[in-house]
Amino acid sequence: DALLSAGAASLCCHKFGHQVAMSIVSNGLDRQRAVVLLALRSNSRRMSKHRYASVVMQDALLQCPPAECDALASEVLAQAGAAVTLACHNYGIQVVRGLLQVPGASEQTMQYLCKSQRRLEKDMFGAQLLQELCLGGKFGPACRHCPMLGMHGGA
Repeated sequence: DALLSAGAASLCCHKFGHQVAMSIVSNGLDRQRAVVLLALRSNSRRMSKHRYASVVMQDALLQCPPAECDALASEVLAQAGAAVTLACHNYGIQVVRGLLQVPGASEQTMQYLCKSQRRLEKDMFGAQLLQELCLGGKFGPACRHCPMLGMHGGA
């Protein structure tokens, strides 16, 4: 509690403090986890691109109860183009991987990625994510998750 009272945001962004924040997210009391999640949601864009806070964000998306995961995912995806911007960022890509694991947000995230597949192919981190999702490469398969792009697939 003493660490959280000093500021959960700074804890998430600290070189070693982010490990404490991850421990709180996975094993802490509900009120402690709520403080960390509030810090992540209060400035989700910054936290999603931060070297250490992005790891806490991904962990929160994977470890928290479904209602809290949905709220956090909604906050991250609320900003226009957030999923694609994060997919093109060194640390943001971890958050996108987390979003793809959240049941309520995975389909929406995948649609955003499919719509911007050409942009992602041109980016080092975006191309890496597309490869992981088996959507990458010039002659890769059309995106089956997006109805508009899925029509280009052949058959």
